[in-house]
Amino acid sequence: EGSDPSRLVIVKRIIELHQDGTDPKGLARALEIVIRMDPALSERENAARRLVELCDGPVDDPALAILSWQALVKSARGEEALDRLDALYAATGDDAGMIDVLSERASRAKDPERTRALAFRAAELRAARAPDRARAIEIWREHLAGFGASTEALVRLAILLEQQRDFRGLAAVLAELVHFGSPEERAVTFSRLAQIRLVELRDGPGAIEALAAALAQEPKDANARRLAERL
Repeated sequence: EGSDPSRLVIVKRIIELHQDGTDPKGLARALEIVIRMDPALSERENAARRLVELCDGPVDDPALAILSWQALVKSARGEEALDRLDALYAATGDDAGMIDVLSERASRAKDPERTRALAFRAAELRAARAPDRARAIEIWREHLAGFGASTEALVRLAILLEQQRDFRGLAAVLAELVHFGSPEERAVTFSRLAQIRLVELRDGPGAIEALAAALAQEPKDANARRLAERL
């Protein structure tokens, strides 16, 4: 919201008049306006700190509590703000807010594995909120492009591509997924890739290549042996 200097002057005068604590809700509403409208970062953060105290005390208003902690995310109390927002968003079922918290934590994390784990959780929530399957697929592709391949992300994408009946895309994902897991798990993935290539893509040579790789990983793999008999 844009700032209105005359309105801010009035609001700050109201804040001064509420110092006695007799109308905490009125004070909270005035502080909310400062947080939303004051162009000065220091003024917004000062108002947020006072609103936090009110929301921890006489003012039971999760929306105002969220607003106040949001204003403190970039302050010296940033980690505390993220912890409190995490709890507030969980309590109110606000997935969009939770995504913001996870994304902010990912941007702050110094450990690459923690960064990836946080980004994965954010992608999960975004995909779950996606308006359609195509958008969910796009979200997982963006995650993989930004954070690299992982078993968990590739599996999520493969499930969506199969539901979408995008078998060429599914085959490409399975071809990446074969690099992850135990020999037994890789054999299963190679078998699935062989089946997709044979049945859905009519790619006999590609199917034979994947099937040979499955049997090399696990000669006793039942799916691979059944498919070999068909070939």
